[in-house]
Amino acid sequence: LLTLYEQTKVYREYGADLRPYSIEPPLLMFIGHTVQTGKTKTKLTTDDKQSLSDVQDIVRFLHKVSTNTDWAKETIASILSGTTGLRDNSGVDIFADKFPVLQKQPQADRIYKDLLIHVFQTEAGGAVHLASLRNAPGEISLRVGSSEVPFGVINIGDDSNFLNMVEEANLGIVIDPADAFRGSPFSTINHTGSTINILVGAKKFTEGWSSWRVSGMGLLNVGRSEGSEVIQMFGRGVRLKGYAQSLKRSTELKEGVHPDYL
Repeated sequence: LLTLYEQTKVYREYGADLRPYSIEPPLLMFIGHTVQTGKTKTKLTTDDKQSLSDVQDIVRFLHKVSTNTDWAKETIASILSGTTGLRDNSGVDIFADKFPVLQKQPQADRIYKDLLIHVFQTEAGGAVHLASLRNAPGEISLRVGSSEVPFGVINIGDDSNFLNMVEEANLGIVIDPADAFRGSPFSTINHTGSTINILVGAKKFTEGWSSWRVSGMGLLNVGRSEGSEVIQMFGRGVRLKGYAQSLKRSTELKEGVHPDYL
């Protein structure tokens, strides 16, 4: 989440410098298994249940960040100061030097407030709200607190079973009535001005879906064996138009001086 925020911050503050490289607004994406619509709870397969649980873990984490202010700030501070206690084989904190832009001014209060605004689309925080969309079967919008602007979208097929699972877990996440007016947030991800910063979807996106925005990706119990599947999935997140449509990263360009934060 901090990686997404740092990318978003760079995109906002250095947009003019990035324009020649055709960088798109950052998007964080999680990919899991598809859960087919129409199944009853008793007929859910083991993979279905795992997929619903994976997505619930993501939503629960986002809810914790947006509601547990003290924990969020403390965690941000520990990550940026390299004091998480999570160390590699050399004894170095795994997050040391991972956030070059944020670590220039590692003020957790300011970063947390800015993250709420520019990632969660809210100024005040609050509980995560989920709503199924009648005009977009299988999609669930995510927003925070009193904000009416969705910051994320879930598309796993079986929205009904997932919402039932979240409600039964009693996590403090709010299940709103189905939205009868909002269209598909997923279909707007590539539109200019899209408010969607986080996509939780199924591996069906490895076939036929394309976005230049994907800047971070997590795999939810998929790609655990060898094969083309994992290659296709990473293909969602390594696409770059490059400087002057060269399709090359700046480190591969022989001429010119490129921004350090690119």
